[in-house]
Amino acid sequence: MDFALTVPQHDIDVSSGDLEILGTVDSIAQNLRIRLQFFLGEWFLDRRLGVPYYQQILVKNPGTNLVRSVFRKAITTTPGVISLDALETDYEGTTRTLTVAFTVTVQGTDEPLDFSFEFIV
Repeated sequence: MDFALTVPQHDIDVSSGDLEILGTVDSIAQNLRIRLQFFLGEWFLDRRLGVPYYQQILVKNPGTNLVRSVFRKAITTTPGVISLDALETDYEGTTRTLTVAFTVTVQGTDEPLDFSFEFIV
């Protein structure tokens, strides 16, 4: 059970005048969004958590296979994710933009969920 958060600010959403409790699928989707924006070492209570952006992604000429592997691990180890059905990464050198798009199957639904994130690297 999770409270709904606003996007992109990640504040507790009280736009309806009350706290909103998320269902299973929405909770897993929100957890994925949070997980992929969480840098390794960012949380002072457990520096082992997070995506190794500074160590492996935001470096000069990161390898495509390594980038895909990092995101694959972050996605597939998210609680509630049953399978990673598709993963695409696209790096645009002139704008230094990394786009990560993926489709997952999660608990609570038979329909796959599509996600897309854009990072300036």
